[in-house]
Amino acid sequence: MRALAILSPLAGLLVGFAVLSGVASGQTPVSAGRITGTVMNGTAGVASVAGVRVQLLALGEDGQVSSSEESAADGQFAFTPPADPTVTYVLRATYQGVSYLVDPPVLLSPELPNEERAITVYEATNEAPALRIAATVVSVQGLDRDLGELSLQREDQVVNPSDRVYVGGDDGVTLRIPAPDGVTGLGATDDLDASVELEGLVTTTTQALRPGANLVVTRYVVGYDQASDVYRLRVTSPVPASEMELWVPERFVDAVEAGPEGIRGADQTLRDERWIVVRRVDPADEGESLTASIIGLTRANSANPLLGFPGALFGASIALGAVVAGALLLWRARTSTSEVQ
Repeated sequence: MRALAILSPLAGLLVGFAVLSGVASGQTPVSAGRITGTVMNGTAGVASVAGVRVQLLALGEDGQVSSSEESAADGQFAFTPPADPTVTYVLRATYQGVSYLVDPPVLLSPELPNEERAITVYEATNEAPALRIAATVVSVQGLDRDLGELSLQREDQVVNPSDRVYVGGDDGVTLRIPAPDGVTGLGATDDLDASVELEGLVTTTTQALRPGANLVVTRYVVGYDQASDVYRLRVTSPVPASEMELWVPERFVDAVEAGPEGIRGADQTLRDERWIVVRRVDPADEGESLTASIIGLTRANSANPLLGFPGALFGASIALGAVVAGALLLWRARTSTSEVQ
């Protein structure tokens, strides 16, 4: 069983800021620091990194965000920010329209004012590789009994086995995920560079799929029949999947019954929340599903919405992504405001 963690994008931003910033009080005057590095092309037979832009985001403990950027056409970059231990620095490279976050963030101090990092970028392709899903986790995030609605979050760990970034075909769509039954709307995406849309009963995403593992998060609002007081949750895989699981808060329901392709897994307790788990017995081929009947949604106990359930797969990466996403939003908002003025 994988270890899972509950962490919303906002919580990730706040927790990540507190943990990563390494706040220290009473510091002496800040000296100059230096962040240098090399950009390499990870696609076989390609050495050029012409057109790469490297951005340095500075996240201060007071919430201020600044950014500087330079070209790394020769494969080298250098920044000279203050060696301030209260500031978290994040490197973000952009190549052929695809962004790459450098993990972990950079922390400088007067005692350790220098840092060197390597960034690997890849050539983009419109030709779909043989994608597969290592694991899919779908969790019930919230329950509105008055409206007869559930909010769901789906996380797919999509593996790109090639050495090129898949950016989709002419329409830019990289993955088409069958939506759950009764879907009435979509939630926001965690990837600022991607869009997620509902086309009939299929969710499309333009999230670039980099070589290796990619966490694709989609969120849904679904309606259920209040008269029968049962919702049949169906999770269908768009490509072959090794593992599939459904997670339902115990306090939301009377029972959860696995469909014919699944079994009850061991219940899990995370941050004082008890979860009922259903998992698929066998790996799923493209188009195969895991189903479960969620019974007794009108029970009288309280069902406050839950926030964020990023699964177990990339907890640290999600925290970093949330920090950077928040910083980029603030930076873009301030830039737009300055332009208007």
